[in-house]
Amino acid sequence: MARRIVATLLVCLCAWVGGSPVRGQEGQPLSMRILDAWKEMRRHDPGSAEFTRAEDRLRRHIGQLDAAEKPLAAAVLMDRHAPDHVNAAALAYFGPDFLDSVTVKRILADEDRTFSQRVLLRTYYHSGPVSDMLRPRLTALLAERIEGLAGKEAPYGEQRLLVHLTSATLTHTNGADDTPERKRLLQAMEACAAQGKPEEPFAANCAGWLEVREGCGEEPSSVENALKCLGHWDALKRWKAGRRLARRIEGQYVEARHATGEPSVFERVWEKLSDPRDNVRMAAVEVFGQAALNQAAAEKVTPGLVGILLYDRGVVVQEAAAKALAAHSRHAAWAAEPLLKVLATPRPGPRRTGSILTALGYLVPHADEARQEKMLAAAMDKMLVAPRGALTLMKALGPTAQVAVGMIRAYRKGADQLDRVYIDRHVLPAILPNGDNGEELGM
Repeated sequence: MARRIVATLLVCLCAWVGGSPVRGQEGQPLSMRILDAWKEMRRHDPGSAEFTRAEDRLRRHIGQLDAAEKPLAAAVLMDRHAPDHVNAAALAYFGPDFLDSVTVKRILADEDRTFSQRVLLRTYYHSGPVSDMLRPRLTALLAERIEGLAGKEAPYGEQRLLVHLTSATLTHTNGADDTPERKRLLQAMEACAAQGKPEEPFAANCAGWLEVREGCGEEPSSVENALKCLGHWDALKRWKAGRRLARRIEGQYVEARHATGEPSVFERVWEKLSDPRDNVRMAAVEVFGQAALNQAAAEKVTPGLVGILLYDRGVVVQEAAAKALAAHSRHAAWAAEPLLKVLATPRPGPRRTGSILTALGYLVPHADEARQEKMLAAAMDKMLVAPRGALTLMKALGPTAQVAVGMIRAYRKGADQLDRVYIDRHVLPAILPNGDNGEELGM
């Protein structure tokens, strides 16, 4: 099945590059051989003989590609569910500037681009092998794309891509406002912020980024400044702003307004959970996860976190909510039932499913035996949908999950190296007696 899906992707991508994939020995597309080598590398420890052999194959196959064929092969390697650094590591093998400005412009303008092309573009802008000479051209191409969408209502997926590309570009060009390309990008952002609807993610982000362009130093200067800096494009600045706000709301929960009529810091952060920007909602969730909340505050926050897990559209927001729930899990034992209930429906996708399973893992200590059995059944049912979330929940269940050891072993045989290490060092020792990591069981 996986090979049929990849073969279909290759056909679609060939139409984009305007030709057929280069074929290796026995008629197999060279892009498929590159994918096989990359998958083999991901399965083994770096430096191992298996990893080195696969890496040699990967380098050899990529060396056979013409410049026009590299975008196709690179797109095939993009994994939408992998951590960003894994996709970035794959691109490093293609050499600097392997996506030239003509190719990037074509993908940016293609409204029918595949999801693999979208991940390719996002990774290339964020952490791809891009030279200092090409970077300004990428900035100009992004500005041109934003200008071309002026006055149009872009689909949500297109807006999310523009958010990724613009935040990456602002990070790489930080402090270089005097370059023509950066000025053009800022002007395009200003036009988008002025013409777009406030509830649209990209227009809202443009407005927020312009507001904090010069207003976030090394540390937030005030609560007001920290609230604004939750919308910064730089993750470190968002974290510093969140840390200051978390310290201010510790032990605080004021439902009524102050005597001045102004809302409390707690309430102002709470309002950010309704912001149209994913990163702002994520940062606000992290504030509540960092803060040592009193019982009244925690009892208000935990239903909000559960609601985010169930309904928020942003993947990063869902993941942040799962982690924040760990800090207040003793006030959220009730949440297991609605989370389990939604897992029994076809509605949640793989990423949301993984976040829900992770959150359930934090609730295990507060669940009775019957509820833990339900949790185990959910983890086993979703093992192939969201393996890392399922493994995290099984680890939390400990010996209760012994019945799933056979399933874990079967998954481990074909798993990536990161999951294999997680299974060997954390999951199996938690489940099996005497800290058994499965080695003596023939794994």
